[in-house]
Amino acid sequence: MFFNFVLSINQTIVLRNLFFCTFYLFFSQTNITAQLTLTDSLQLAFNGATSDTARLTILQNTIPTAHFGQADKILELYKKGYEIALILHDIKGCLKCSKNIALVYMYGKSDEGTAFQWFQKALPYAEDIPDFQALSNLYYAMAIIHDHQTNRAKMFEAFLKAIDYIEQYPKFDVRAYQACMMAYESDKRFEDAIAIGKKGAEQAEKKNGDVFDKLILYNTLTQELKKTAKSQQTILFYQTKVVALLDSFDRGNDAPPNINTVAVLAGISYDNDRPDLVIRYANQAINITGDDNVTIESQAEAYSLLASVYEKQKNYPLSMECLRKSTTLSLRLRERNITEASAVKVGKLESERNLLQKQNEVDRQIWVSIFGFSIAALMLLGSIIAYRFFKREQERKQELATINATKDKLFSIIAHDLRAPIGTLKNYLELTDFGIMTQAQFATASQKLTNNVNALFQTLDNLLHWSYTQLKGIKSKPNCINLYELASEELRFLDGIAQHKNIEIVNNVDKKSIIFADRNQVGLVMRNIVSNSLKFTPSGGKIVLESENIKEGIISLKIIDTGIGMSQDIQNQLFTIQENTSRQGTSSEKGQGLGLILVKDMIESNKGTLHIESIENKGTTVLIQLPTSDLIEEK
Repeated sequence: MFFNFVLSINQTIVLRNLFFCTFYLFFSQTNITAQLTLTDSLQLAFNGATSDTARLTILQNTIPTAHFGQADKILELYKKGYEIALILHDIKGCLKCSKNIALVYMYGKSDEGTAFQWFQKALPYAEDIPDFQALSNLYYAMAIIHDHQTNRAKMFEAFLKAIDYIEQYPKFDVRAYQACMMAYESDKRFEDAIAIGKKGAEQAEKKNGDVFDKLILYNTLTQELKKTAKSQQTILFYQTKVVALLDSFDRGNDAPPNINTVAVLAGISYDNDRPDLVIRYANQAINITGDDNVTIESQAEAYSLLASVYEKQKNYPLSMECLRKSTTLSLRLRERNITEASAVKVGKLESERNLLQKQNEVDRQIWVSIFGFSIAALMLLGSIIAYRFFKREQERKQELATINATKDKLFSIIAHDLRAPIGTLKNYLELTDFGIMTQAQFATASQKLTNNVNALFQTLDNLLHWSYTQLKGIKSKPNCINLYELASEELRFLDGIAQHKNIEIVNNVDKKSIIFADRNQVGLVMRNIVSNSLKFTPSGGKIVLESENIKEGIISLKIIDTGIGMSQDIQNQLFTIQENTSRQGTSSEKGQGLGLILVKDMIESNKGTLHIESIENKGTTVLIQLPTSDLIEEK
């Protein structure tokens, strides 16, 4: 087999050339020649076209391999064509231009990264048409790039996709099968290589593939079978096909010899012990004129094959002469590759040097600007810093004024709202002790004292909680709480006040409502809000507590009363400590204006919200939203 024999000479070089040559043969039937004027002529024709449709047609009829020598110029034209195709909504034009751009990047500029991006960009256009042959070609090219990047898994995936798509196309194409088999062989996966080979053989027969393609496929499959413990009968079956195809090709082919074709035929003839055909095809390869790298390499391989044939025939002088010529050509090719690589490096270094010189010139020009800008920036920065210091100082003064106002209000609360009920209680007790007030009179005044003591207790409770939060912050310890049970427990403490004022309290909270919050803090919230409702609801009124699952993870608690309500001005001052916030209840109860501030802080500490709606002389609704246990568990 040709490929096995050449692999023994130089596996890496041959794999590279196989991919390049087969891809080249597929997209073009002409040799790659550096015709600089061809690209210039194409550009003139493109610029001279009278319409975008005509320009796109010109580009679609070009062969990209003929313009690799002027890669930048042809890329500019293809990209203009791609933009035209986008404007015209020409899917085939987008496919053709993007594919050609990818080929130029891959082989004209050796930029496989950009080429891969354009191959990917071409895929959706091929899928929309759909064009199975184009899809196979695109995945084949992407597989080659994956191979060069040593991404074996992605390479096999792309090869297999290329095979799947070509099987949906009426014409047989050997490239993907052959490349995939060789990749499997390189990984010692001979069974996989044989499976792909048999699959390809089935498609070749079904689609009456080209004789040359069949020769390559069957010969590779035969050599893979020899590497496994397959039966000789199976090996002989495919080898017989190879020999028959060799004779068929030899008899029926009158076309001018192609350097790649005759080199492959010489190798296949060698694998199948046909020295007469090896000599014939190898000499044809040697006699083809050309000074490009592909021709030189193919001729070096042809001389190497002849050397082996003559050695077997014991014609040692001729064998040594052919081996010498093969070595000479190989060295020549290697020197050329080194020279070309060096030229590329020198050109790159020269380009980098010129770029560096230009950059230095630009740097010198902008240094003065940078210096001036730096001075201006420093001045601006100094101004900004000074302004921020001034603004921060003003904020601190405002904060201090607020703290002082809060302090004054707290002292006012302690001095008035605490001192007054305690003083009243003291006076009543002294009057009783001195005998001025009888026990009967004291009993009559006891209800007023009870109200004062209740207000005093709540004031002290709120004041202590608020002071603690100001010193150490509110620290919630949430747990799962049954909202109905908590409401029932808190309402029991307020039942006496409700009965005295003849106010009905209804607990309509859903018995299955579960919240995730701090029990003590939510209890404090309920006591304060219901206490306010009792304070500002006249005798015969009603207070209702109800709950609702308003959305996933949130429960709403409503406390609705039929009290005297609030004006909008009072509502605007509910959550600030102001002198005019507190007002008397319907039974002359006193408040300190601190409870709702504490309530709001507690609700927000438990990741909830508080909203109050009130209309004068119609009542007030307090809406509290708190998280449920479901929401916390999801977190």
